[in-house]
Amino acid sequence: MKNKDKLIKIYNKALESGELSHNGLCTVLQAHCINIDKLNLFKPNKLSLGYWAADLCSIDSYRDRFYKFTPLRQTILAFLIVMEE
Repeated sequence: MKNKDKLIKIYNKALESGELSHNGLCTVLQAHCINIDKLNLFKPNKLSLGYWAADLCSIDSYRDRFYKFTPLRQTILAFLIVMEE
């Protein structure tokens, strides 16, 4: 299965359930053997240790912070899908 197909499957499953299958978007991608280097495009700055996909300003609970398929995560994953050949 190509990376694009894997990403589409991840996106559809998360959209249906409202949650990621693992703790954070980068962990989901790693679990499916997808290189996470492209996620560096979505870091807020080079000094940041984390990505801003969690959209921390709008999330209250610990579980939601890492598993919720937020609109921002949806957008990042959509961009990753489009960037694949």
